[in-house]
Amino acid sequence: MSDGKSQSIMTIGLGLIIIGVLILGFALSQPRMLIMPEIAETVTETVTQTVTVNSVEAEVSVSLPLNLNTCTYDQLVALDGIGERKAELIIAYRDYLGGYTSVEQLKDISGIGDGVYEKIAPYFTV
Repeated sequence: MSDGKSQSIMTIGLGLIIIGVLILGFALSQPRMLIMPEIAETVTETVTQTVTVNSVEAEVSVSLPLNLNTCTYDQLVALDGIGERKAELIIAYRDYLGGYTSVEQLKDISGIGDGVYEKIAPYFTV
């Protein structure tokens, strides 16, 4: 190979490396996108609902989103889509794990499939 041709190939290779570094630098400087953008629009409101537990009626106010690691049984039961049994399971699983690291761990609980998860996930954070 002639010196002129090898020099051209080296120049093109160096140019491609510089372009790659610039693209990588640009990509890393951009804000991170959430894996599930539809859940990024979480609900921020207060829900007040009358809850009956063991024949005792009480009004519970819940500020959303709820932290899965600190929420109470009464707060969970006050949400649509979560009954007494699911609230018990969510708290029991939290105790088993030592705390949730992601909202998606709710899917590991029996009775919370993809459909239920999609409905309740916006109400939670960790």
